[in-house]
Amino acid sequence: MLELIEAHRYMFYFTRKDIDILEFEQWMYDHGELEVLLGNHYFDLISINYRDKFAREAVKTIIRNIINPGVFEEERITKLLTELITDEI
Repeated sequence: MLELIEAHRYMFYFTRKDIDILEFEQWMYDHGELEVLLGNHYFDLISINYRDKFAREAVKTIIRNIINPGVFEEERITKLLTELITDEI
């Protein structure tokens, strides 16, 4: 079962262009629990034509109303700094 924080993290990585638009669409359909986790935003997201050239921006606009990207930016930066300190990069 998908947790809310995991769903938000995935959406964050989508906004950073780490995830392809069609992969994101498939993820939406593969995780029916998103309907409960996201409420009305879920219906907004599944209503988008993911093959439209403006789909990514439409999805990002909705995601900005759902997540706090600062939390995930901090997580990403902390991971990078840890890797830098431990020479894992």
